[in-house]
Amino acid sequence: GDMDAQDSLAIQLDFESNWSGRFFFIEPADGYSIVEVAQRHENILTFPGDGTTCSLDNWNRYASTWKDLHCTEHFFQTASLNANEKRQFNAFEQDELLTAFEAECGAYNPEDDHSLIAVPSPYSPLVVVDCIVLRVRFEGPSGGGENVITLKLANGC
Repeated sequence: GDMDAQDSLAIQLDFESNWSGRFFFIEPADGYSIVEVAQRHENILTFPGDGTTCSLDNWNRYASTWKDLHCTEHFFQTASLNANEKRQFNAFEQDELLTAFEAECGAYNPEDDHSLIAVPSPYSPLVVVDCIVLRVRFEGPSGGGENVITLKLANGC
């Protein structure tokens, strides 16, 4: 349906979903035109273990700069991320990470590093892409606005 000026949409993607290089079509409301469609990605830290993964969804999230997707005739194509972009993260101190890890994942026991079963460790974080954010800017009779579509990626092991 038509998107109102305040609309935001979050779409949870399945593990196998391929979001990159996909074409999207947006139908603006009558009298409105699309000014720009841009994309950015957000990365988080996750700590893999055998069968358990702990993620810091809200700690020190990395957000990339916006990239113009050049919307034409209401069509746009999502941009792929290169390996570097997938690994980008904000600088942090190890003790800050340890505090955040223990708050979210439980107490860290150095003995666990020697067990046969891998458990999440604050010393082996992985950077993963958490979501792709699409920003649609538009203009119309009552002025301009923007909508945000968030593609939430499934983070598997």
